[in-house]
Amino acid sequence: TLTTTTATTTTTTTTIGSNCALSGFFEVDEDIVVRFWKVDYDLGSYRFVGRGQCQDRGGRIYAGWRGSARVDVCKDLCDAHPIGCVGIEVYMNGEECAVRFDIESLDDVKEDIRRELQTFEEGDDATGEVASTRDPWDRVCYLKPRPRTNEDTEKSAVLASPPDVHGKYWRVAFYPRLGEWPHGGTGPQEASLTLATERPSKMTSCVEPVRNLTAFSPFVADVTTWWATRELNLWAGVPGGQPRWEKLLDAPAWDPTYAIGGGLCSVDREVTSLPGKQTSVQHALWGLRECSDKGFRRLSPETVALDETGWDQVASYRWVYGFEVFLRRWMASQDWEVTNQSCFEDWVLKHRASLASSANSASATRFDEVSERL
Repeated sequence: TLTTTTATTTTTTTTIGSNCALSGFFEVDEDIVVRFWKVDYDLGSYRFVGRGQCQDRGGRIYAGWRGSARVDVCKDLCDAHPIGCVGIEVYMNGEECAVRFDIESLDDVKEDIRRELQTFEEGDDATGEVASTRDPWDRVCYLKPRPRTNEDTEKSAVLASPPDVHGKYWRVAFYPRLGEWPHGGTGPQEASLTLATERPSKMTSCVEPVRNLTAFSPFVADVTTWWATRELNLWAGVPGGQPRWEKLLDAPAWDPTYAIGGGLCSVDREVTSLPGKQTSVQHALWGLRECSDKGFRRLSPETVALDETGWDQVASYRWVYGFEVFLRRWMASQDWEVTNQSCFEDWVLKHRASLASSANSASATRFDEVSERL
């Protein structure tokens, strides 16, 4: 149950309400948007690939076992096969999961998988690392990073994050603003996240100490991503004040992690930005460093009104995944169903320029025209 305890309350534990004040999408810079959110299970270093069934680079699907089991059961079974298991699939009904294997490793599968999961699925000889997804679309695919060495295998065991005081696990995902990363790829870069109760006293790459910013616990700290040769690191806290919660009633329509507890954290509408600090190291320019105090602006495609005004707000973000979130919500409100996830996501990416230009422009594509195209 969510409480209305303020984020500035000093206690030995952190309330669900103050934790959820961190939840949402926030602008890092002109290239990147970040999401902080919590789920019910620890996914560790597993990476979200997309909605649908896992497939390899040749479009082939993997063999494996499927059954009525919790997500952590499938993850543990996959972890028990550090070489052969390529990932897991989580069904949107929240009641099933599947463990997927490289065809060359099926003979090495341990008996415990056959005991835990009821159904064997042959696939069509997929091999190598998961590359993308395909139909059926009633699930989401998570890739298990393939260890390159024995040391990588040992490291993967400690990449998991501890639960918060309520037994939930936090995640961070970075999204390319225009839908594509500089070195290829379109999906989010995702990792586990540990919340901190104390504000960082310093940051890597910063000479000056952290100033007395108005930021309160809980904090996200030591969060890192890359844009080409530029390395970004940030921390942020909550601004404090009395929260005003808004429940995400249509989260099942847009949040692919909803089946494992994603989207269940209400949004604090009073938090319009997260105060914090950001460092940037440009490795192509002899390690040129920049450190700055930062207000990470909240972007709200998951809460804006599903009308022309809301569309203009989302279009002003000029953020491809923001378009996708809004359009999924709108289609759900019209009782529409996405029958081909890959086709829909490609459509949003293809039309990103016209979608972005539709904000506050009488001559540009308006939302009613967008909806007609859909």
